[in-house]
Amino acid sequence: MPDYDVMGQEDLLGAEQDILGAVVRAAQRQLARRPGGAPAGRGMPFARPPLPPRSTPESRLRTPMGAGVATWAPADAADKPLTVEPQSTFRAERLVVDVVATGGTFGGLVLVRNITVGNTPQSPSSQQPMPASMFRPDVTYGSMDLTVADRAGQLSALLGVSAAPGAGITVQAACGWYGEWIGRTNN
Repeated sequence: MPDYDVMGQEDLLGAEQDILGAVVRAAQRQLARRPGGAPAGRGMPFARPPLPPRSTPESRLRTPMGAGVATWAPADAADKPLTVEPQSTFRAERLVVDVVATGGTFGGLVLVRNITVGNTPQSPSSQQPMPASMFRPDVTYGSMDLTVADRAGQLSALLGVSAAPGAGITVQAACGWYGEWIGRTNN
């Protein structure tokens, strides 16, 4: 059975016929019964939902991280390591390689020879390189499940070319990682 006193029914049924006054008095009585009274700055028994905690022990953000640019000048066929040391724990999930040749047409291939986190290879076979086209920005299924790179650990991709660029041709491969930045909050 409902508590008619809370609803202000006695005021409605009594000599006073002020409906608004009855509702306000009922709300005031309800607040008086509540432990702690009304929320600060509020006169009605309605409260905002609780705020989330100000800080959590661990935060995770989906974020990009640059890896650098490898450049092959004419007649240069040397492998180029692109190594980054994340300032916080980072779990790389996708490598993006964007290749451009300037000064002419490059007939060779840019290759990803290996990917490592620390000293741990991230490919089941390091015998054969992977074509950089596997890591183009428009590749649909480019995500990987790599080992977590600890803070100040190394995340590395070794890039190479199948043939040295010809005279007047420069090849560049800009690389970046998408992944999860795992950090501590200090709020």
